[in-house]
Amino acid sequence: MPGMPHLLLIGADPGALTLWRRGLAQAGVTVAGALGPVEAPLRLRALRPSVLVLVEPAAISDACATVERCRAAAESVLPVLLLLPPSSPWLRAPLPDGLAPASALDALTSTPADLVRAARLLAGEEMATATLAVGVIALDPVERRLRGPAGDAFLTPSEAALLAV
Repeated sequence: MPGMPHLLLIGADPGALTLWRRGLAQAGVTVAGALGPVEAPLRLRALRPSVLVLVEPAAISDACATVERCRAAAESVLPVLLLLPPSSPWLRAPLPDGLAPASALDALTSTPADLVRAARLLAGEEMATATLAVGVIALDPVERRLRGPAGDAFLTPSEAALLAV
């Protein structure tokens, strides 16, 4: 699907991760992975997500720590989307600076389409919809793939954004 951000689902509840991954798959969305908060930063470079989706984090301190570890591993400020339980006070309060840029969705009332819409906004999809080419070098900003005569190279979100500009 063109313009689709690469989502990485992160959460401590395997059941919630499975439900969201299945719902997104039924909506035609490919999820880069669904991992626990400890393993997510370790596999981040291989999965190359454009948006981190924290699924029902237990506490704000846990969410901030996970985001910090992931951003350090990615060496960039990845956008964050929070899927929060309906009882969460975070749905009505400003999010801490450690989670910015972030959006929050109610996990009970949100649909996969809502999540995709929010992820596209966070990933800045308006800039990343077409392949950019100069001579024999081409950049696909959605896949963050640089194509050339020597082969393909996958870029970090920061590298792809810089080249797109």
